[in-house]
Amino acid sequence: GGNFFDTANIYTKGTSEKWLGEFIGKERENMVIASKYSLTETEKVNQAGNSRKNMMQSIDASLKRLGTDYIDLYYVHAWDGTLAPEELMRNLEYLLVSGKILSIGISDTPAWIVSKCNTIAEQRGWTPFSAYQVEYCLTEHSADREILPCTKGFDMTFCGFGPLAAGLLSGKYLK
Repeated sequence: GGNFFDTANIYTKGTSEKWLGEFIGKERENMVIASKYSLTETEKVNQAGNSRKNMMQSIDASLKRLGTDYIDLYYVHAWDGTLAPEELMRNLEYLLVSGKILSIGISDTPAWIVSKCNTIAEQRGWTPFSAYQVEYCLTEHSADREILPCTKGFDMTFCGFGPLAAGLLSGKYLK
């Protein structure tokens, strides 16, 4: 009975977004959809990373696959180290103002980068990241030292993934 769905442009080569769009159908307004961009399975240089070109191509393709006009929470899937934080936040602000996304998040990125991005956003009057997603489970606690304090300091939602440590905690590797 949940209504929050987390997907990404790269999950099953876009099929997860397509199936999710078909599944929610006319119930879209009752659902909260999160998706991501940055990662790719292609070798085409303009279809990967945090660049504005990739962001624009990715959001349009995701909206089409999902069959919706907007995404509730749009994540930068991973920090690529090539884009200035100010440029990233300006690009995301463009998507927010356009109405294609309602809020922004970031995943798998060092806390100091997220802090810098949110500080820039606050100084410029732009929207800061509202969600931070990283792996977090009984076997993975690297978020404890810097990421969790960052989310608290910037009043961000922490979205941990991988609660079963890729199956390790399920017992499937005991045989």
